[in-house]
Amino acid sequence: MNFETLVKHVLQLSDIEKRKLRSILNDNELSIINEEAALYINASAKNVEFDKKWEESLDSKQFKDKAIQHINSLPWK
Repeated sequence: MNFETLVKHVLQLSDIEKRKLRSILNDNELSIINEEAALYINASAKNVEFDKKWEESLDSKQFKDKAIQHINSLPWK
């Protein structure tokens, strides 16, 4: 069986059969991606550490003040 045939067969499995297959792959520690548990990271090109970004971030009051300031600066206000 080649890869394309295998994929066709896997796509035809029921949800229960797919869960069983995923369980078998996980139990045997074969490399699979569990989409529900996957974490996507948008890394900064500057490689700034989280703590530094946290220190530079606005607190809720500062954010509210900036938002009000921006709204008040709109031409139709």
